[in-house]
Amino acid sequence: AQEEADRIAKDGVERLAQEEADRIAKEEAERIVREEAEKMAKDGVERLAQEEADRIAKEEAERIVREEAEKMAKEEAERIAQEEADMLAREEADILAQEEADILAREEADMLAQEEADMLA
Repeated sequence: AQEEADRIAKDGVERLAQEEADRIAKEEAERIVREEAEKMAKDGVERLAQEEADRIAKEEAERIVREEAEKMAKEEAERIAQEEADMLAREEADILAQEEADILAREEADMLAQEEADMLA
């Protein structure tokens, strides 16, 4: 009877020890799964944040390049317009100078003709 009682007690202790070991193993497994899930979530959030930062940086770089290109295009257009205006002004000055020279030449010719006429008269 004592042996039976000892055996039953031993079985009970072993069963309790096994249940405790199972509970501890289950808690440890749950902790590991929870930590891994938290790590994966953190990694996911960090990845998304990095992707968003990369997207914003790319958009900002594109904006800066676009603004610089627009500025350069405007400056080039202004330079070309100025060159065109300068060329037109030179052409206009040349025309005016030629007209002035023609007028002076006609006046000189008229004056010479008048002097010639006066001398002949």
